[in-house]
Amino acid sequence: MNTTEQLILAQRLAHYETSHVLHLVLTVLSMLIGFGIPWYLPVWFLVAVSNAVERGKIERKMRKL
Repeated sequence: MNTTEQLILAQRLAHYETSHVLHLVLTVLSMLIGFGIPWYLPVWFLVAVSNAVERGKIERKMRKL
């Protein structure tokens, strides 16, 4: 196994973590500005799907090592 490559993949994997603080801020803003309507929900969903796809690619590469 290539330790350097594993380290690089682990760093890339950490880059695609969901920001829970950002989610909290968007939720609070949505409740204050949008009168309870989560206007950011489509954007949040697209970011979550994108992160899941990228993390899946990296995890598959890590399993191959």
